[in-house]
Amino acid sequence: MTNRPQMKTTEQARRIVDLWQERPRWQRTAEHLLPFYGWLLEHEPAVVPSGPGSILKVSTILSAHLLYGSVSRSDSCRVRS
Repeated sequence: MTNRPQMKTTEQARRIVDLWQERPRWQRTAEHLLPFYGWLLEHEPAVVPSGPGSILKVSTILSAHLLYGSVSRSDSCRVRS
């Protein structure tokens, strides 16, 4: 059992979404969900839902925030004119 500080479910979800949206657009696809989950476990363990199926819980939280289609790295590097 880990000694993680407890967060409310809504606080966890908000923090997960905030961290996800801070990533470059090209890193907010379903393909990047598993690496992001690993990053959360290492850097923000308090926001990872406890219990079995935590990856599925994170996936569900982020489902509305996943980008689909062709998102390139250049989408994150727009040049302002």
